[in-house]
Amino acid sequence: MVLETPRLILRELVPEDEDALAAMFADPEVMRWIGTGGIRTRQHAREVIEKQLREYREHGYGEWATILRGPDELIGLCGLIRWQDIDGVEETEVAYLLARHAWGHGYATEAAVAIRDWAIRKLGRDRLVSLTYHDNVASMNVARKNGMSWEKDVTFKGVTLALYALTRLGKGSPDKPKERDAT
Repeated sequence: MVLETPRLILRELVPEDEDALAAMFADPEVMRWIGTGGIRTRQHAREVIEKQLREYREHGYGEWATILRGPDELIGLCGLIRWQDIDGVEETEVAYLLARHAWGHGYATEAAVAIRDWAIRKLGRDRLVSLTYHDNVASMNVARKNGMSWEKDVTFKGVTLALYALTRLGKGSPDKPKERDAT
């Protein structure tokens, strides 16, 4: 599975990606907004690769290595996450995690839009979400640029997060959710 954008290639993870993932996971600023925060070990990088390889086999998608064209450098982990229970509902999240040096260049938005379009076109998804901390303004901006609107706050794994959603109208979905002021 490969998605291509003008500047990025999203491909399946391979064991050789461990070093680049481990470096991202060891950066406290990068990991500040992931899960309950905090750095992760090299072993975690290995486990992420193994988990994603299972996701690809079982579901045909997951989180993908995000490669910057030109230098052919892994700069992130972006893709789709299946959550069994967010506020009592199964959801598909458009997720994006980039190395710090890749921030501020629009790569997260570029990847998120490609992932959204692929999920709608190839998987037939009528609803996609992104979960973000309220203090993570950059992530909220990516969600909005990806056509999502704040829908509600949810408690997820013990943390209160903003749930942004894109629901295609005319597919038995509720009216478009109202935008929440990010301030």
